Amino acid sequence: MARGRRRYAEGATPKIGAVLVFRPTTSIKLGHVAVVSRIVSPRILMITHANWSRIGRLRGQVERDVTLVDVSAANNWSAVRIWWRDVKGLGTTSYPIYGFIYGRAANSDVQIARPSKGLSGPSPDVVGAVIDSLG
Repeated sequence: MARGRRRYAEGATPKIGAVLVFRPTTSIKLGHVAVVSRIVSPRILMITHANWSRIGRLRGQVERDVTLVDVSAANNWSAVRIWWRDVKGLGTTSYPIYGFIYGRAANSDVQIARPSKGLSGPSPDVVGAVIDSLG
């Protein structure tokens, strides 16, 4: 992910506060990043990210606690589907993932800031996330 310039630990296991790194695709040419805000189950996360859905017809909005599902055949977080606010369901596109960047720097005491527990916005719909991931 960091092309030989590893300042932070990387891996394939989701952890709260980790940065999830999307691979570039034809629709997201530069890739995408999101922060893991909650682990719902071994294959379902809630993420916080920006510039994904249009909110009030505007791009550039931050969405908190968005459902993300591991759809990789090997259950290894190499491909995901994301909840789309506009369709009120999981999107049909599977996005390839590089993996996660963790909050503690490799060989250092530097730490990435964790999401605040006091963030405003709607509470995550954990039950809805699980139900939606099954369909």
